Amino acid sequence: MIPARRLAVLCAFFLATAFFLYTMGEGRTVPLKRPVASFPEHIGPWRQVANEPLTAKVVAILGVDDYLNADYADAQGRRLNFYFSYFTRMDGSKAFHSPRNCMPGAGWDVISLEPLAVRIPGSEKKLSINRMVLQKGNRYQVVLYWYQGRGRVMRSE
Repeated sequence: MIPARRLAVLCAFFLATAFFLYTMGEGRTVPLKRPVASFPEHIGPWRQVANEPLTAKVVAILGVDDYLNADYADAQGRRLNFYFSYFTRMDGSKAFHSPRNCMPGAGWDVISLEPLAVRIPGSEKKLSINRMVLQKGNRYQVVLYWYQGRGRVMRSE
């Protein structure tokens, strides 16, 4: 191939790549089938005892379109916090907020972070999610988290 022809092929390749990346980066808007507010208040032995709204500033920083930040308790008095966020589209302006970065930013130390296999009830299928143990002074937290998108469950940021 002569140099001018190589340059033309190379330019065409770069233009095609740029076009592909630009159109794929647009993201597709995917509305929720049901509003987050319809999330169950009772899940097995757990019942919702609080539903704390985030401040407008935090919602703006996170960029979420909808979320749930609820505390649940069981009959033994054990409590857990359930945080769920939803983005109608994922693109350069919106993306998930990782507890791996967020919690240390709030003063928590990551003691351990490892994969955890979780079986889906009524199925033999297992999902791989994250199990993170945190410490802040003499307080500890166990955080289980994962991401879902495009029909997949992912534990990687």
